[in-house]
Amino acid sequence: MFRLFIHVYLLQVVGVALALVGLNYAVTTFFKPYEHQYNWQMARGSFGHLARELRGLDPERQRARIAAWQPDYGLKLDLVHARQIALQQDELGFLERGMFFFRENDDYEQFYVPIEWPRSQWLLAIRTPPLPEVVLPVQIVSYMALAAVFALLLFVWVRPHWRELQSLRLAAQRFGEGDLSARTTVSRRSSVRELALQFNVMASRIESLIASRRDLTNAVSHELRTPMARLSFELDKARTLDHPAQWRTLADQMRQDLTELEALVSELLSFARLEQTSSHYVMEEVDTEDWLQSVIGMVTLEAEARGVVCVLHPDHPAWVELQPRQMARALINVVRNAIHHAQGRVEVRLVGYGDGFELRIDDDGPGIAPAERERVFDPFVRLDESRSRATGGFGLGLAIVRQIVKSHQGQVWIEDSPLGGARFLIRW
Repeated sequence: MFRLFIHVYLLQVVGVALALVGLNYAVTTFFKPYEHQYNWQMARGSFGHLARELRGLDPERQRARIAAWQPDYGLKLDLVHARQIALQQDELGFLERGMFFFRENDDYEQFYVPIEWPRSQWLLAIRTPPLPEVVLPVQIVSYMALAAVFALLLFVWVRPHWRELQSLRLAAQRFGEGDLSARTTVSRRSSVRELALQFNVMASRIESLIASRRDLTNAVSHELRTPMARLSFELDKARTLDHPAQWRTLADQMRQDLTELEALVSELLSFARLEQTSSHYVMEEVDTEDWLQSVIGMVTLEAEARGVVCVLHPDHPAWVELQPRQMARALINVVRNAIHHAQGRVEVRLVGYGDGFELRIDDDGPGIAPAERERVFDPFVRLDESRSRATGGFGLGLAIVRQIVKSHQGQVWIEDSPLGGARFLIRW
């Protein structure tokens, strides 16, 4: 903390010093004409009186009179010739107008008053007394006291910031060492509050992602183990068979298991590609009627085989903006899920929603409990715990839907349907 404090303190002190010097130079340069006017108005009476007393006298008598005045003046009086002081152009201008001028020194100011200019170039020089010797020590002590107060205030400001940064650093260190639950807390008024909140959000997302990957790995292991176990059992059984007719039946079963493995690997690759998509889809404007009819046509035979009527509502926008192939895949997955659970009817409706679109897929099945509505979008989650292929797919269909909708910068969720079952809503 002290290194940070020293760096900030020195930077501030240097900055203040440079600012004071620059400000003093700017003020002096800007106000110099006004300062001449001010001095003229302030001292023209007394300085003019002295000059009038010296007029008509030769230089020697002028010096004598100045010497006689000196004991009564705190100012240093003298007589100088213009040649001795190398007059500047602006100073000559003052003298031509019958005005005195002054020059500044570190310790005093020197005024030059014309006596009989330009007939006589002798000038009355009036010097202000030097600053008392005590002024410099007082200035040094004052600046040191100011620096100490500034250091104290800076320390009071830096210390809580340092504690909060340390808290954030320790949380990041614990997180890096594997404690994924590590979070940091800071005051509501803290200037690093946004940074701490963003760290907590990042940590939560990473923890969720790692947990999801862990669950996905476990689920993949389980899904692969089942057909592989059947294949192993069938191979063991094949060793005991001698008749070709028995082999034929067993070979058909093994082929089904291999087909299942191939389908699972294909789904996994599709899901992985969707998760790794680093950018959003390029959206296209497509004819709504043609797109919806082509999508529903892909599931018509499956619906008829299950005795389900699939209804497409005609009151939809004339065009829709999406990635047609990917969103078609998402819609097919949702409609197939609805067909699988429906008792006899599935309805699909596309409507405009604000500056976007919304798909509504309703079925008259048993519905989905509110506690399960978010979980069904996780990979390999099936509400039927039997894990049989007859009760559904691999549990990746709705996870793929969520990834596609995310890439459309949209949302997907589940509500109760007016038909009595579940309503899936896809909005983008």
